[in-house]
Amino acid sequence: MAVGEFVTRSANALATIPLAVVLSLIACVPTDVDRSISERGSLAPRPDTTVVQRTDEEFGAGQAVLADGPYRRTGLDALGSNVISVWRGDYTLFMESGHAAVAVEYVDRPVDLPAWDRITCEQLSLLVAPPGDETIVYARAERDGPTFFFTFASTVDLPCRFVARFLSEYEFFRGAVEAGSVPPFPAILDVS
Repeated sequence: MAVGEFVTRSANALATIPLAVVLSLIACVPTDVDRSISERGSLAPRPDTTVVQRTDEEFGAGQAVLADGPYRRTGLDALGSNVISVWRGDYTLFMESGHAAVAVEYVDRPVDLPAWDRITCEQLSLLVAPPGDETIVYARAERDGPTFFFTFASTVDLPCRFVARFLSEYEFFRGAVEAGSVPPFPAILDVS
């Protein structure tokens, strides 16, 4: 075989390898990657997370696990119809009585909430939404910073502790993340 023919065959072989690699990687992508935002748009966090199915025995009461996210979507559930761009994370909170879903939504700017009441919760100044459909919604808004919304079922133990631990962990990790990138939602929280 001549050198020119060897180079041509080698180049052709190398040109097909990336395509084969790409095709094999595509075959490994989960089918739920392209879920529409409308499937995630309800106020209540999704109860059908994979983490719940795999970790009931691995995590104890007082631990919360990020089951999905953070992912970007349009529309802040706590404010009705709107086009606010948010990052959302769905947590599974393990309690003595079982587990519950908790939704955390992050808006990268202040959100005005004049009708919400101010409360003190775990030494934090938070806003609480008017009573809703079996949910409690807390917000942490800073004058010049982001706004967080935390949605709990009304039966959740220690919602204030969850908020305090989440914000503490978020503050710890936020310095390592570039502005405008995915917010650093903690993967596991100890709220006991």
